[in-house]
Amino acid sequence: QMNDLYIYFLTSFLISLLWILISKRNFNSVLLCIYHILLGGVFLHYSLNNLSDAQEYFANGSLYSCKFTDSLNRFDISNPYIIFCLSGIFKKFFNNYGFVSGIYSFLGFLGLNYFYQLSINFISKKQYYLILLNILFFLPSLSFWTSGVSKDSLLILAYALIFKIFYLKNNLLNIKVIFEFALGILMTLLIRPYIFLFIVISFLFSRLSNLIDIFKKKN
Repeated sequence: QMNDLYIYFLTSFLISLLWILISKRNFNSVLLCIYHILLGGVFLHYSLNNLSDAQEYFANGSLYSCKFTDSLNRFDISNPYIIFCLSGIFKKFFNNYGFVSGIYSFLGFLGLNYFYQLSINFISKKQYYLILLNILFFLPSLSFWTSGVSKDSLLILAYALIFKIFYLKNNLLNIKVIFEFALGILMTLLIRPYIFLFIVISFLFSRLSNLIDIFKKKN
């Protein structure tokens, strides 16, 4: 167990250091990253000492799951094959629970940090609102449940990828945003199909006027 924790923290800090070096990050993001890593360690310790889905997702992780088919070789999205698939891929690099947990934790952080930075841009510059925002995003439960080998770690990243197309203007012709949106939609479909339906309906209603304008211009 201690070995898994050591490897988790080493993996998390190395990935985070690379993330910081790739591009300039603000202090709030770095602080949230460190906090998220620490809460991820708590989650890892909890999952090692209690029954949890996280250990099952890790143990059942294999490249075979990337086929997304059941025992009868039928395409199936009712089971979390995407988590088994990703865990299988990560295990090919290093078959260790702490290592795989560190990667999932970082993916969850990326989604959480996107909404954190977006929220900071939305609020006024009053210190009072920033304090309330920090209280919200630094709630232990928020990082705890998005820092392990779990659906939530992937879902919050998927939501972040999807939300960009709602927030950014003139993005229906932006290839990068469209790709991220499609990836987020696909992840949501493979993790929780019923949420996928709500997102598609919401997207169509929110962008109906934009789509009409595009078709008018083409005609």
